Amino acid sequence: MVEAEHENMRLAERFKRHAQSMDDFNNEMAGRDVGRISRFVGASSSGSVEGRHRREGQKDQDTRFQMMAATMAYQALLEDAIEVLQKVQARISTVLDTVKNMRAADEVAQDQRAARAARLPDGSSVFRDDNGKVRRDNGEIVAAELAATIIWRGDEPGYEEWQFHRERLQQLKALEIDAMATQQSVGDMQARVEDGDIQPSADELEEIGAEAESIADNLEQRLDTLLSHRVETPQADPGFTAIVIPEL
Repeated sequence: MVEAEHENMRLAERFKRHAQSMDDFNNEMAGRDVGRISRFVGASSSGSVEGRHRREGQKDQDTRFQMMAATMAYQALLEDAIEVLQKVQARISTVLDTVKNMRAADEVAQDQRAARAARLPDGSSVFRDDNGKVRRDNGEIVAAELAATIIWRGDEPGYEEWQFHRERLQQLKALEIDAMATQQSVGDMQARVEDGDIQPSADELEEIGAEAESIADNLEQRLDTLLSHRVETPQADPGFTAIVIPEL
């Protein structure tokens, strides 16, 4: 009797588990994951809901990793571009400061040359070129009879010297203007790169950095060309102090 009751209880428990398993199976197949699908279909099976979920989860995770890696790479490019632009601005500022100092010194020196220039009776400045011809500061040759009225002291600047420094001053002024303009241009690049709403592409960031460095290279090369020509110190007249421009 006891044995029969025990068997009935065992069968009832078995039927209960079977019924639960069927409910679980139906729920899993309907997309309601109860964590027991592996009891019915292998997890690696192409038809497995759990396997499909696992594959989709892995794909999502891979996508997230790829997005994170891309974000980190872009952030590195962005930081590099910002650093490049900051360095370029510093290089431009150095060029600009140097040019301003050179121009100020050259203007004083040129004023001294102008003061030492020979004069015509009307007070206009004239210079003798290497061929002995007398020229006005614009290069016009002075007539021989008028040139004969000039009293030469011997310390006057020559025409070639005058023109060299005159052109040099023009080049310094042009370089100063260009340096100030490029400061603004690079500043615009910085604003674009640092604007979180714009977000230039990775290629654009590299192009911006390369363009900015090219701008600085050009300014420095022009400055080097001017620095390669030593400025001659004019001979001092009484009442004038010779200007010596330091090597930069």
